[in-house]
Amino acid sequence: NCFFHIGCSLAMRGKYDHAVRCWTRVLQIEPDYPGVHTRIARAYRAQSRHDAAREEYLEEIRSDPGDTDLLIEFAEAEYEAGHVDEAVAKLNQVLELDPEETKACVLLGGIYFETERYSQAVRCFHRALSLDDKFSGLHGHIGRTLYQLGKHKSAAKHLRMALKEQPKDKSILACLASCQFSLEQ
Repeated sequence: NCFFHIGCSLAMRGKYDHAVRCWTRVLQIEPDYPGVHTRIARAYRAQSRHDAAREEYLEEIRSDPGDTDLLIEFAEAEYEAGHVDEAVAKLNQVLELDPEETKACVLLGGIYFETERYSQAVRCFHRALSLDDKFSGLHGHIGRTLYQLGKHKSAAKHLRMALKEQPKDKSILACLASCQFSLEQ
């Protein structure tokens, strides 16, 4: 426990190499200590050591393959590393395990948006909205995506709703202005 908590303290201060050494010591003492591989993965991720982080995430998932929060975190790490297909696969795995996981829908929609797969993105965002209509930012995501699909009237509706949540968001205002210009308003 001492090595684990010392590692946590070191990581909080950005001393990732020292933290990893503490957590490695934890695993030498108690190989099944919960959450250590995740902590090591996060430290590697903070250092942009994506391959090493991936190995640690995989090790942690082996001990609990149904941990949807961990799978979501792993998907985010895969996307950061540029492994888009792997990130999509992990998020789809989460949705198979828990079809009502809103965050996974939103992240998957975001990946589809960033990779210009707008039809898939809007389906994910609509699904997320049907699961949790209070999830912050969804109307903005839907509006921007519909705009990319050329559905300006529907996009404007969602963007207006997004402005109620975030009245000072310049990107929403700009997208709404573009929609209104396209609709000759």
